[in-house]
Amino acid sequence: MGTKVNRVRLKMRKGNEQMHTPLKNFLACWLLLIVLALSLAACSRTPSDESLTQALQAKFYAEPQLKAASIQVTVSKGEATLSGEVENDAIRQKAVELTGVTPGIKKVNDSIKVRPVVTISAGTEIQVKMIDSINSKSSQIGSLFHSALSVPVTAGNQVVIPQGTDVYIKLVNAKSAGSIKGSSELEVVLDHLVVQGQSIPLNSSSVRQKSASRGKQTATRTVIGGGAGAILGGIIGGGKGAAIGAGVGAGGTLAYQALTKGPEVRIPAQTRLTFTLAEPFQVPLLPLETK
Repeated sequence: MGTKVNRVRLKMRKGNEQMHTPLKNFLACWLLLIVLALSLAACSRTPSDESLTQALQAKFYAEPQLKAASIQVTVSKGEATLSGEVENDAIRQKAVELTGVTPGIKKVNDSIKVRPVVTISAGTEIQVKMIDSINSKSSQIGSLFHSALSVPVTAGNQVVIPQGTDVYIKLVNAKSAGSIKGSSELEVVLDHLVVQGQSIPLNSSSVRQKSASRGKQTATRTVIGGGAGAILGGIIGGGKGAAIGAGVGAGGTLAYQALTKGPEVRIPAQTRLTFTLAEPFQVPLLPLETK
């Protein structure tokens, strides 16, 4: 009896196993399909190396500090390599930082070189040739005027700022001569220069251009005018006429002076000016091919 019961139980177990096998296979197939779908979705969301390169270039262009920097970007299998030469370490660090936080970038290889800088000391003479002209009558205080470096700036035997570099001059004082006395005057200083696309502020001594004093001209012309009037008065009416004529002559000269301004002073184009640096500044060394 017991043997028969065991046989029945064994048959029932085998039947159950045969029923569960198709279900297990079905579930296994579904799980496999789900895993494959997730894998494909993940692959489709991973940006390509080309799109990552373009994204980094766009980021660099949108960043003011990096816009003009000579940085090359290559991406291979999610690894970004940065190369090129920049003016300072802050630019290098900014490029590495932006690259590292870009989604899809797994690693950053930093091959950027920082160009060495040279300090131009206070007391150095900066010689320029004016391109724009300046005059005391129409030029406005605070305006900038274009000039070019006429003598290259060197450090040892190296040219660090070449001849022809754009230099901008600032007008800090402009005065026209008065009707009776005074003189016209212009005063200018260095404002900044542009090297390799970088604007470098400058602090320098001033250069003054001044006309002859209007008061001296007035006195001279008054004496001459009075003398001429005296001669004319003497011819007309003797001694008394000479005295009257002298007053008329002098008065006429003063009236003429009151109606005319003194001569304006100008710094014309092509004028060479020499300034002395009041403070030092730093400039990156030029690439070898441009020295």
